[in-house]
Amino acid sequence: MGGEWLQIMDIPIYEKIANDLKEKINLELLKPNDPIPSEAALCEAYNVSRLTVRKSLEMLVRDGLVYLVQGKGHFVRKTNGSDYILTFNEVGFETTDIDQIHIVDVDVVESTKELVYILKIHPNTRVLRIRRVLYEKQQPIGYDIKYIPYYPGFPLIEKELEARDFVEILADRISPYSVQIDLKITPQRAQKETAGQLGIDEGSGILTVSQLLTDVELGVVGYCETFYNAKYVKLVAEWSR
Repeated sequence: MGGEWLQIMDIPIYEKIANDLKEKINLELLKPNDPIPSEAALCEAYNVSRLTVRKSLEMLVRDGLVYLVQGKGHFVRKTNGSDYILTFNEVGFETTDIDQIHIVDVDVVESTKELVYILKIHPNTRVLRIRRVLYEKQQPIGYDIKYIPYYPGFPLIEKELEARDFVEILADRISPYSVQIDLKITPQRAQKETAGQLGIDEGSGILTVSQLLTDVELGVVGYCETFYNAKYVKLVAEWSR
């Protein structure tokens, strides 16, 4: 029954399961701090694999509706009217259409004191640095710099970096469903390098979004800063009740 019902909608099965559980939470069929059914129970209920169920639960965790207690399972998170859900992808926005990404360079560089602290790496560890400019209709609207602890043999093809977000770039090293992303959004003034890449005056207003990616097993796997021309980019959050 579950399998037939899931095939009606032309969306991924794991997303359909997540939406169904989300509806139960919104209707308070599952109340704050209630346990979500176990992975085994969800597999049986929806006639899907354990991997599919885990993807669904990860979506709910990222949406801030569910939290995980190691060894016990997933539970409904208590929310209130001051909670908002922000979905972020550095190469895609509802308010703008990024249609071209230019790779400035891909280099292995020496780690700075700041990167050693942020990435939690040994001072002698080198860092893979990826710099890109994001365009809309030939207008540069974003400039991002990604830092990844460098390990010889890590596969990386420049042409595959152009349209990928940070998690997708690291897909050969990590599972996208085992990563926590800490997001920080800050209004700033453009420094010389950023202003030059964006084609704006030094000191112009920009929106800086930093992402720290942490894998549950590997620890910190990457750090990214993306600088946006504040005239073109807006971030939108949804109220989560």
